[in-house]
Amino acid sequence: DFDPLKIAQTYHEHGAAALSVLTDREFFQGSLDHLRAIREKVPLSALNKEFMVDELQFYEARAHLADAVLLIVAALDRVQLVDFYHLARQEFGLDVLLEVHQERELDLVLERLGEARIIGINNRDLTTFVTTLDVTLRLAKRIPGNKLIVSESGIFTRNDVKRVAEAGVR
Repeated sequence: DFDPLKIAQTYHEHGAAALSVLTDREFFQGSLDHLRAIREKVPLSALNKEFMVDELQFYEARAHLADAVLLIVAALDRVQLVDFYHLARQEFGLDVLLEVHQERELDLVLERLGEARIIGINNRDLTTFVTTLDVTLRLAKRIPGNKLIVSESGIFTRNDVKRVAEAGVR
């Protein structure tokens, strides 16, 4: 039985700092209704995890009580990336998790969005779907210390957590 609210409550009870809630229906069977239900019952910040490709999605995220949105650098052109980042931050007061997979994406974020606070490093190669923590270990070294680094995908063991924590992931 898939119960997103129960899962979120369990995460909260075990010390999670924030939640990532899948809202993409087509690919991940997520729902904005799950996001709203979780935010109404669980006192943690929640990321609206969806492929953000249209301005309307920012209105939907805010209306369903999201605290943050995900922007996948590889999925947006440079203009969209910058425009969507500023729309989320300035228009809606949302935090933004900027997801990168490789050096050139990280360079773009650091160059064009130096004010960004949260950078996610996805350890899954989008072309091969191979997952390795080496991506986080390599890219985290290049991220300034005033940024919050999130390591995404491929963390399964206590040792995995230790490895990414030693690389500066919080």
